Amino acid sequence: MNYALVSMAVQQGNCDENFKKMKAHIQGAKEKGIDLIVFPQNALSGYALGDLWLDEDFCSYCDQYNDQIRMLADSIAVVWGNVRYRGGRLFNTAFFAYQDQFELRVKGQCGALCNDARYFSQMDTGDLIAYKGEWIALNFHDDLQLATLNITLDASEEAVMPKGASQIYVNAGGICFDERGVHQLNGRCYATKNKQFLHFSEYVQGCFYVEEHQTSTPVHVNAHERFELLLEELEKHRGRFTLSKQDWLAQRISDRFDRPWLLQEGTNAYRASLKGETPSLLCSFTPEQLLNAHVIDDMDELSVDEILIAYYEKTHRLKAVCYHACRDFLGSRQIASLLKSGLFVERLLSCMKTYYSLKYGYQMDEQEHEKLQRVLQEFIEEKRKGFLQN
Repeated sequence: MNYALVSMAVQQGNCDENFKKMKAHIQGAKEKGIDLIVFPQNALSGYALGDLWLDEDFCSYCDQYNDQIRMLADSIAVVWGNVRYRGGRLFNTAFFAYQDQFELRVKGQCGALCNDARYFSQMDTGDLIAYKGEWIALNFHDDLQLATLNITLDASEEAVMPKGASQIYVNAGGICFDERGVHQLNGRCYATKNKQFLHFSEYVQGCFYVEEHQTSTPVHVNAHERFELLLEELEKHRGRFTLSKQDWLAQRISDRFDRPWLLQEGTNAYRASLKGETPSLLCSFTPEQLLNAHVIDDMDELSVDEILIAYYEKTHRLKAVCYHACRDFLGSRQIASLLKSGLFVERLLSCMKTYYSLKYGYQMDEQEHEKLQRVLQEFIEEKRKGFLQN
């Protein structure tokens, strides 16, 4: 079999525009004699739509496009993600269509916004799908099944890597928003045959054609190009916007990416902050990535607190912040000095206590502090020894 993997920036709630993109990719794949084309999760509807999922008219509007995609699956099998709306119940669904064959698999409730139990229902669905000599499983995010081919749809900031199975994985591209700011989805696509890569790409939109017996060079973009893509996607979504002049990074971004209007008078769309105080333009980037994107020239331009908060907001785990610190000192002489002096954990907890208090009004008591300090200290010593040995 040969495949087409589509990385696309899904426009939230704009099914008509998303359908036009999908139809064009399907037509192009037919012309090349492709057997199977795969689109990401919620490719028609979008994903982070919140209470819009409670609007019956909107849900019906999204659902009607499934039949239009199904009609295009005459000489090619199509896999896509969208919602299914029946009898007042909404399902986050993966679809497979080929001629008279039509299959669907419903995503289980996981607490994420794209499958919140307030909006979405659950339903047991069918078994493996037989097609072109394969037994295909339709999955979401990091699920895998016993099948000859796993097809995995995703719309996640945290894309997954292969696990040694024969797999097609497609993550949505573009941007989404939450209380932390603007997030860049990486549009990761890969196809593997057992442990062999047939294709791997991310932060590159388009339709990638893959043959079962080919091998390919991974397609990557550097951090500077990735930041440029973020600005371009945000401008498509909101038009030209202004950054807060109170943030020194705003001037740097304006200069490095040739966007003088970021500093003109107007409504501040986002800060360019790493401190977690307000929705940020930078919440998808780690400090090292900002360094590689030339947003900053040296890691020590950032304070210790900014670095720690940036890594915490990226991972939401204190142990993960310790892990990054042990692995490479985050490129910061300040962090390296704290690690050598043994004061890193104390500084991290002090920073987090202030962060929790300001952001959530939560006060960590002394007992919690001591227990967490002990756990993190043991963890960081274990990781330091491991990295030194390697």
